[in-house]
Amino acid sequence: QSRGDVRVVRTSHLRETAPMYVTDQPPFLNGAVEVETYLGPRELLGRLKEAERECGRAKDGSSDGVKRYGPRLVDLDIVLYGTEGGDGDLGDEEGGGDRSVVVDDPDLIVPHPRMAEREFVLSPLCDIDDAVVHPLSGQTAGDMLGELLRREKGEGEDGTASSPAVRVVPLPRGRFLRFDRTLIMGILNVTPDSFSDGGRLGGSAERAAEEA
Repeated sequence: QSRGDVRVVRTSHLRETAPMYVTDQPPFLNGAVEVETYLGPRELLGRLKEAERECGRAKDGSSDGVKRYGPRLVDLDIVLYGTEGGDGDLGDEEGGGDRSVVVDDPDLIVPHPRMAEREFVLSPLCDIDDAVVHPLSGQTAGDMLGELLRREKGEGEDGTASSPAVRVVPLPRGRFLRFDRTLIMGILNVTPDSFSDGGRLGGSAERAAEEA
């Protein structure tokens, strides 16, 4: 999974999340990807914008002229960026000499300035590495997510909390398997060689169904 000088290392699960900021729109699908690259932060951002355009997003970053935070085909951001000097874990600054990079430019801010308020960022990030440290706050991704969930739970008592991020798996024909409820699947296998009954059922599918 590589493309030139960008190589995918790890990916998160997909999460379905309710929209934030502009709430009158369908839910979003969110995920996180850890990549390895020799590109600097600004060059990497340029590569991400190229990928957005290849997916159908307009050159100016919009999708069919929608407003900010509105529905869009794809939105790729840099959440954290680190230089690697050890085992490659994100932001690990102990022993190996890894260093988290901070960027504060008009067109790029790293770490992402709103990551702490977004479960749709933190949950996928924790799939990859919940021990990664925010270089400004000193908090781990796991601590940030826990703090956010506790805060939203408290807000929920007033009915103002957003819906939680739900892990999903894409299925054919545009469907999704959601992991926010108990799933039960039963299988009845009646082929003669699939079970050992000592010949009691005589290989009869009807008798097997009655026994079941």
